[in-house]
Amino acid sequence: MTDLTLSTASTIASPRRPPGGAFIAAAVLGPLLLVLSALLNHTPASQSAADVLVAVADHRGSQLAEVLLEMTGFVLTFTACISAAIRLQGRGRGSRVAVAGWVGCLAGLIGFTLVGAEGLVLNALAGMAEHDAAVRAVDATNHSPAVFIALPLILIGELGIVAVLAAHRRAGLLPVWPLIAAVLALVVDFAGSSRAMLAVSDLLGLIAVWWLAAATVRRTT
Repeated sequence: MTDLTLSTASTIASPRRPPGGAFIAAAVLGPLLLVLSALLNHTPASQSAADVLVAVADHRGSQLAEVLLEMTGFVLTFTACISAAIRLQGRGRGSRVAVAGWVGCLAGLIGFTLVGAEGLVLNALAGMAEHDAAVRAVDATNHSPAVFIALPLILIGELGIVAVLAAHRRAGLLPVWPLIAAVLALVVDFAGSSRAMLAVSDLLGLIAVWWLAAATVRRTT
């Protein structure tokens, strides 16, 4: 998925032509799908395996939709940010920060793919008849190496988006406001995991990425 994303981003990021429909669709739909996924979130305040399993079992359909929307949203959002960063490479100010940004976005793709896979497994376990066995499986999943690897990759990915915005700001292509929105989205995301906090974080991210997309389109038209 990572190679495909980078290849797609490179194809739609040629600095010699305006961004096409693929870039615009990724930049618009990605953040929007993340907002929708946040509204479907049913994660309980308690993080115990039993409580999480019960919450998912009560809302299996919406939890599955949430995971799929979130995975698709992050793939599209990171692809759009990588594309915007590649367009900025070799253009003086902000170029090096842009490289750091798209590398971070690639790391984020891996991290969120791992988390999304965990969500799909959780949805399947919520349908098990043997509740105690399902709880033990969820607890084992929560303490697996993949989860511990995913968390820093997710942080790097979100910092990658901030770096892409900072690169455009440094190049004089963006005002400071979308960068502030992205930083606030990162802070809110790590401050809590309630539905309201996730929705606020994703809305701030939507503002930042849509502003970046608009600036990219405006710069090449």
